[in-house]
Amino acid sequence: MTNAKRRGSIVKTSENLNSFFEALFTGKVLSEESLISMKTIKDRFGMELFRYKTNYREGFRHRGRIDEFRATSIYFPKEKLSFKLISNGSKGDISEVYTEILKLYLNDASIEISKNKIEKFLGVYISQSDP
Repeated sequence: MTNAKRRGSIVKTSENLNSFFEALFTGKVLSEESLISMKTIKDRFGMELFRYKTNYREGFRHRGRIDEFRATSIYFPKEKLSFKLISNGSKGDISEVYTEILKLYLNDASIEISKNKIEKFLGVYISQSDP
């Protein structure tokens, strides 16, 4: 049974979330004073925002979940980067997924592949249906 009826039935897309977070952190939604209050974290908790760190970058995160739908929004003020991950039908925690995506996007992860693993994929490939 869902409790979505009590949540206001808000429909959002990743584009909507990006627009909202950009507006929030650039002073178009709240006053600077209110935004400072939201970003003030005490005992790991803020006013609907949580700190998010990946290597040398710091941002603010908000996550939401209802039934098997999950959404995560992260904003990195210094980079002016807004990141969203929306998942539907997921029973697991998606934090590992977005952490790895961000590491790759921000060039904070190195991927090492041995020559032996690559060599087995070397060759000439031709599609039979679209040569």
